Amino acid sequence: MPCAGYLISPPGADRRFWPLTVPRNHRYCELGWSARALSCLAEAEACRKKWDAGAARETERVFARAAAKDPRYRKMTTRELKTTGLWRWRLSTSAIQLAKSEEKHRERARVYLKFAEFRRLSTLQLR
Repeated sequence: MPCAGYLISPPGADRRFWPLTVPRNHRYCELGWSARALSCLAEAEACRKKWDAGAARETERVFARAAAKDPRYRKMTTRELKTTGLWRWRLSTSAIQLAKSEEKHRERARVYLKFAEFRRLSTLQLR
């Protein structure tokens, strides 16, 4: 690697994880771990936004049913309608899959950041 033996740090890097000393004769680049973590966090946020949008749609649907005098919803208060919409969404297959996907991406980001922190600490101990 051209950066072997140097301290490396991506622009605007978190100081808890960077700079990182690249050992001499190193054969792969450490910068990818930080980029992977950011990518996973972006995916997790996208899943969260989809989940929130689905919850809003289901809540609107419940309110529309109540306004149309659906016997299941017409006597509910606003708070009860919101709660019902949220519970209906939470129990849906789409909501469950989105929640699992969000958690999976957040866990991957944590793993990548932990690895970067481990590498940083191990290189500090080598000095």
